[in-house]
Amino acid sequence: MRNLSIILTSIVGLSLFAISCNKDSSISEDTELIQQIVESENRSTIDPSDLPTVTKITLDEEYFETYIENVVVARGLGFEVELGNGENIYFSERGEGLVSRRGFRHGHGPCGMGHRGIRVPIANLPTSIVDYIAANYLGAETKRAKTNNNNGNYFVLIKTDDGRVVLKFDADGNFIEEVSCIYHGCGGIIQVDVADLLTTIVDYIIANYPTADIQKAGQKINSGNYGVVLNIDGDRVIVVFDEGGNFLFERS
Repeated sequence: MRNLSIILTSIVGLSLFAISCNKDSSISEDTELIQQIVESENRSTIDPSDLPTVTKITLDEEYFETYIENVVVARGLGFEVELGNGENIYFSERGEGLVSRRGFRHGHGPCGMGHRGIRVPIANLPTSIVDYIAANYLGAETKRAKTNNNNGNYFVLIKTDDGRVVLKFDADGNFIEEVSCIYHGCGGIIQVDVADLLTTIVDYIIANYPTADIQKAGQKINSGNYGVVLNIDGDRVIVVFDEGGNFLFERS
């Protein structure tokens, strides 16, 4: 009986070791692929709508607190997606998220980590979060939720009469703050007061989005681009301008 116990223990130990080795091997392969995507000489910009469907679903459900600023395809390798919060995340050619050796899911950015987190069914949110939303955002509809891989914080997307709002709670369900889709305080984005926006930006918004309410604005350190969050009849629209205030593109 004792010998059987030793054998079973050995089998379990070997199985766990094999799983660990396979995981390490997969992460190493992903890390190498990420590096190849970054260093590829065959890179070109594409529209976010051209991303694989599985990638678009991942971005929509797991990065709802920000937006897609730019997408680069490295032919034969995969995709680099630059987010409005300063993170760069990577996907294989088939659209699967890549896992970096640095210990987080497919993210590189000014914080040194991705903010992917784990999806949380709305029905499974802590009562304290549900009660807070009901008390402070009357009539709001909760659309999506996730937890952060690093500290267990919750991010919850709600829809209100004033537009989309992302709320951040700690692991115990205590409210922390509303999260801007273009600013997370890690050094990649400088928050800009709406009153300090360039005149060319304000004039463009007035002329092209006459019913819009300007909610927030920020400027990316690496490119100098401005991101401006608009609320138009309850829907979020992000308009991006270059450093001189010239319109570049629009994102939802």
